[in-house]
Amino acid sequence: MMPETGHEVLYVLLAGGRSRRFGRDKRKARFRGGSLWEHAVTKLRVLGGGWVLVEPGCSLPVPPGVISMEDAEPYAGPAVALASALNKTGHTGPVVVFPVDMPLLPVSFLRLLGQRASSGGPWVWVVDPLHPLPLGLAPPGVRAFLHTLDRGITSFRAWLSSLPPDAVARVGNVPRDRLYNVNRPEDLDRLVRPVRRKG
Repeated sequence: MMPETGHEVLYVLLAGGRSRRFGRDKRKARFRGGSLWEHAVTKLRVLGGGWVLVEPGCSLPVPPGVISMEDAEPYAGPAVALASALNKTGHTGPVVVFPVDMPLLPVSFLRLLGQRASSGGPWVWVVDPLHPLPLGLAPPGVRAFLHTLDRGITSFRAWLSSLPPDAVARVGNVPRDRLYNVNRPEDLDRLVRPVRRKG
């Protein structure tokens, strides 16, 4: 089934990486009663649906309303995967993008990114341009992003640094610990067993 397109906010979960630093498929790693995958696709369901971008042959289950899309260029990076999916479907409306490895990321913050991306003004909404995910793309930002690959820029960070300063705005009302990335097994260990302070 082809995803619906249009000008509604599209929520996209990036989940097609190799998990090289983790050493195994981190999507299946357990955290608070579920896998990182289950936590992430549940966010999509709560948001009303969306896409999850995965590598070819991925058989992980998705809930109703969530559409699993295979990367057209596997392992070329999340920016390339997103651009390929947008080009394939023709979606031109606002987009909110987040990774599978941020289990503490609040749904309320993803909704806020969607609201900002729908409100006009800056093209891109981020917490920090040096750490671009999650991000919200307004329609002009979507068009600029798709044009990016034609210029040989293939990462979100490089793309953000190429934009005019007034095209990028910060959304700062989310605690930093909610943006915690699980890249290695020890990152997950810190979430499961927080380091106790001495004294």
